[in-house]
Amino acid sequence: MELFPDRAHVRLLSRVHGTYLHADEDGWSVSLSPHRASLNTAWAVHRLEHVGVSYVLLHSAAYGRYLAVLPHPSLEDQHFGVFQRVYDTPIQVDIMWRVFPASDGNGGVELRHPVHPHVGLPPWIVEAIPPRPLPPNLPEEIPNGVEHPVVLRRIIRYVRANNFGIFNLPWRTFRLNGRSVVDLVGALGVILGANFNNITLCVRAGFHGRLTPLVIDLPISEEPMDIVVFVTDAPEHLELQHPDVDAP
Repeated sequence: MELFPDRAHVRLLSRVHGTYLHADEDGWSVSLSPHRASLNTAWAVHRLEHVGVSYVLLHSAAYGRYLAVLPHPSLEDQHFGVFQRVYDTPIQVDIMWRVFPASDGNGGVELRHPVHPHVGLPPWIVEAIPPRPLPPNLPEEIPNGVEHPVVLRRIIRYVRANNFGIFNLPWRTFRLNGRSVVDLVGALGVILGANFNNITLCVRAGFHGRLTPLVIDLPISEEPMDIVVFVTDAPEHLELQHPDVDAP
């Protein structure tokens, strides 16, 4: 379990396929990818103790959603019997994983689900990802005039955190067209009367989900998203961790 310290970021490299566990851009599916330097292959560790047992929860550094077993896994699913989902209840069994040494004795670990052990993920090499000293730049906005293959429209639920990082104020909503994170920052800056360069957005994937800095374009879906807005110098903002996915 020392390979999964709480709040650290890790990659999971499949010893079978030589590729990384990847949170897909649809915000739902999970696959294997050869791309190492990507937020989609970075996972934040969320440790949980329940009834004397230590579990590892993993949420995507891209969209904040948790690695979960499919509702009705089958033996045919094997390691693809997982998906991304929100964390809504305190003890949510489908996102809880046990960590064991790889059974072949050649290093690495296996992740096994406590209720569906046959959905255990195959042996992984755990790669620690160091934090970045500064947040990454946001992706470039798509130029005007460039046609989008699909026009996405989603509900954004948002709340502004105070200087102490508390955000139990009323949540409000608006509708966002497209998936540009730059457009989202700009829209919230206008709504809140805040300078574009002085706010940071975090996505919360479920009522119990930990906050994840949102620094890439939104998932290719129309599912609503919960966004917490921080003033740049707020203490909670300064504690946010950004994985350095480009580090060797």
